[in-house]
Amino acid sequence: MEILQVFPFSYDAVEGVSEHVKNISERLARRHNVTVYATNPGSSLPRYELSNGVKVERFRRYTPNDAFFFSWEMLLKLGKVKFDVVHAHGYHFFPMHFSALTKCSAR
Repeated sequence: MEILQVFPFSYDAVEGVSEHVKNISERLARRHNVTVYATNPGSSLPRYELSNGVKVERFRRYTPNDAFFFSWEMLLKLGKVKFDVVHAHGYHFFPMHFSALTKCSAR
């Protein structure tokens, strides 16, 4: 099964929601193909990474005063990809709402 996790932060922290997403993704990756779309703070992290079986793709973000996270790149990519399951985190950030654009496979 192809699973996409959409996450507004960078997927490198080990606390709170970041740790939650990382744990879920790594457990799912034992049996499924898991991809995480995250944002990249200041392009300090690699664009593509394989982390404990999880494919991570990071997108440039716009975060004035850390009030919200917006990524044009992620928005455009989500409109083009197809996964079996899409799971989004952070209902108060734009990437979660963008995830509704992703095509899901009918099973």
